Amino acid sequence: MHTWLTALRHDLVKRALWPARDLRDGGGRDLAALRRGLLELVDAEGMPVTAEALFARMRVGSPCPAAACDAFAGALQGAV
Repeated sequence: MHTWLTALRHDLVKRALWPARDLRDGGGRDLAALRRGLLELVDAEGMPVTAEALFARMRVGSPCPAAACDAFAGALQGAV
């Protein structure tokens, strides 16, 4: 797998989904905690960042074809 795709999977997807999984597994029904886990991410420096902003940063200079990145950005926006 390309290193950029590995970074995307780790920095965006896992950081967004792991808190949601942990909340689910713990029997949590706290919608606010779920939203925070999905939408209030931290970047590599520990600073708060939205999923859309994180992807926009990662997209710059990436090997991702423009159409594929546009499709992912659209799906991400729809999810948010």
